[in-house]
Amino acid sequence: MDILNKDFICSRIIQFCSIFIAAEICITSINTEKIFPTEMKNQNNTLSKPTSNRLLPQKTISPENNKVWTEPYTGIKFIQISGGTFEIGNPFGEGDKDEKYKRKITIKPFFLGQTEVTQTEWARLMESNPSRFKGGKYPVEKISIYDVNEFTKKMNELYHGKFLFRLPTEAEWEFACTEGGKKVRFCNGKNNTRNSEIHYGKQQTAPVASYAPNSFGLYDMSGNVWEWTCSEYSPHYNGNEEKCSLDFFKNNAVRGGSWGSKQRGVRASNRNVIYGGYGPSDADSHRGFRLARENR
Repeated sequence: MDILNKDFICSRIIQFCSIFIAAEICITSINTEKIFPTEMKNQNNTLSKPTSNRLLPQKTISPENNKVWTEPYTGIKFIQISGGTFEIGNPFGEGDKDEKYKRKITIKPFFLGQTEVTQTEWARLMESNPSRFKGGKYPVEKISIYDVNEFTKKMNELYHGKFLFRLPTEAEWEFACTEGGKKVRFCNGKNNTRNSEIHYGKQQTAPVASYAPNSFGLYDMSGNVWEWTCSEYSPHYNGNEEKCSLDFFKNNAVRGGSWGSKQRGVRASNRNVIYGGYGPSDADSHRGFRLARENR
């Protein structure tokens, strides 16, 4: 083969290789675009986080990295409350005498219901709905302390002693309401509020979680329904607020105010006691409860 023919063949080979390489680059580029769409790359062709709402889920309220546990049978969601030391009582120098005396209290870690127990959650376990204002997402109400005791008893039977379900103590309730003992007037983390932010001054209950939670991720600790605690009420803080009453059915403190309260009644430090409300005939649509859980 002469030199001319060799040069011709070599040039053809080089031309063919150039076309093949270009094709490979093109295919690679196309595949890259399929894997990493243009919206996911910045101007320097380096990967960046997608910004489309279609690709990123909408941000939801985060309970400050606290653990959330869903009880599988009833569906009740519990927020893990880290323990700490705080001063129970009114820090603003207002309110009734029973909230003005302050004590320093240490709270152990525990779990607390993210919302008041709903009618759906109640019915899954109790197969009944005594509430006046019906609605699956509404808080269960018109329940006596005996009814609550029966509910917690059945919850504990489900777990054979692994957990202890109960009402929160009065101190646990206020600690969680005030986001670990912050100086806040209301349980949504604010010092000033209106009834478009807390459910009070209304004609009936509202679905749970209708308003913004506090920074612990807890909803409706102010307003909607008064919440039973397991602590025996005392006109001044004397240690009862740190424990469950030995006589569970004796003058339990209730907290948080209700749909029928005035603004004063839904303050974080406001206290109340139910001398009635213990039997079925005394159950009231202003009262519900929030469940606590501790590990054993």
